[in-house]
Amino acid sequence: MSFTDKRRLARVRLLENPEVVPPISELGPDALLELMPEEDLINGLSRKKIAIKSLLLDQSFIAGIGNWIADEVLYQARIHPMLPASALSKEGCKALHKCIKEVIGKALEVGADSSQYPDYWIFHSREKKPGKAFVDDPGFSHSFNEATCPQVEPNVDHSLSTTP
Repeated sequence: MSFTDKRRLARVRLLENPEVVPPISELGPDALLELMPEEDLINGLSRKKIAIKSLLLDQSFIAGIGNWIADEVLYQARIHPMLPASALSKEGCKALHKCIKEVIGKALEVGADSSQYPDYWIFHSREKKPGKAFVDDPGFSHSFNEATCPQVEPNVDHSLSTTP
């Protein structure tokens, strides 16, 4: 067995049943192996008023979705990251569910080799300028740690939201 942690943030513990001990016991369903059924996702999202990206990053809601996967899933689903989760329509929730499976499935299929991700993925724009996403589109912007395109992801008047 070998373990390297250059940042020195990890711990190694030997436990009889790690699934019942925090922090493992506090994780939500795994996004790859046990993604909640579509109807459960719709019900879960309808009760959450926080921004959809923040909710996707919450490992107690769905485990295994990190920053770039959340950005990619939301971009592919055409959902603005700041949209409250409860504002998503049923169609928006279905698109989100489908894109979670597709993005994670494709990343797994190519062994997480980013050079093999589809050309249309926003992921490639993130790598062009570290810290700033770049897309050949004047309507595209990057703020803080998320990339958005107003033409694709309008903030309030969103076609997949229940917000009028």
